[in-house]
Amino acid sequence: VVGLLPVRYRNRSYHLPFPLTKQKRIFLGSKWLVQVANKNKKTKTSVNLANIIQQTFFKKGKIMQKKKEFHQLAAKNRSYARYRWF
Repeated sequence: VVGLLPVRYRNRSYHLPFPLTKQKRIFLGSKWLVQVANKNKKTKTSVNLANIIQQTFFKKGKIMQKKKEFHQLAAKNRSYARYRWF
């Protein structure tokens, strides 16, 4: 999983792609799961969470869509990788 890190260079802010640590990947995944599960208030959160985990297992659903969007943003900003000097 790839993340975006904001870096300022010559008074401009660029979002640079960088690899996430294992701890950060787990945090983001669980955060996305809870956010999507809490959006649907019609059913219980536990039922929503079970459905979301099942959809994620089959690589479908809102979690996988969010992951693809995250990777697309990183791919768009790949040209700014030259500003990464740390």
